[in-house]
Amino acid sequence: MRIRLFNRKDLEEVSNLIVDSYKKEDKDRRWSNEMIEKYILLHLRLNKDLCFVATEGDRIIGAGLCILKPQYNQLVMDSHILVVHKDFRRQGVGSKVLRKMVEKANKKYEIEQIEVSIFTLTNFPISWYESLGFREKKNHTLVVANVNQITRGI
Repeated sequence: MRIRLFNRKDLEEVSNLIVDSYKKEDKDRRWSNEMIEKYILLHLRLNKDLCFVATEGDRIIGAGLCILKPQYNQLVMDSHILVVHKDFRRQGVGSKVLRKMVEKANKKYEIEQIEVSIFTLTNFPISWYESLGFREKKNHTLVVANVNQITRGI
């Protein structure tokens, strides 16, 4: 396995990998290739130096892309995509890609913290992140609203 920087030519293959990998997570909400490509391009536009793919021969078997955001007096690794092809899971691919992103972000930007939003429909990936040392951040809640609800009230 080789980990290298994401290249624009990887867009379609990584998009298909993500759509395929996440389709079982939430039956009511699915990524479309068009939307995931926009999401990938956002990551590339903001932090292309922190976007990687794992390959086996000519085949992409995993990908990791992240965005850094300012928080108080530091940069924090925030939004990220981490996906591994189903045939290569439980072989350390995701851990190696995540480690590569974190090491590069720490070396270049001196990040000290990583924040991850995880959907809790299943125990995985929560258990995987916890095995790496992630813990629930106390006193933080993710809140969401429908745009129409907000604009009607303003």
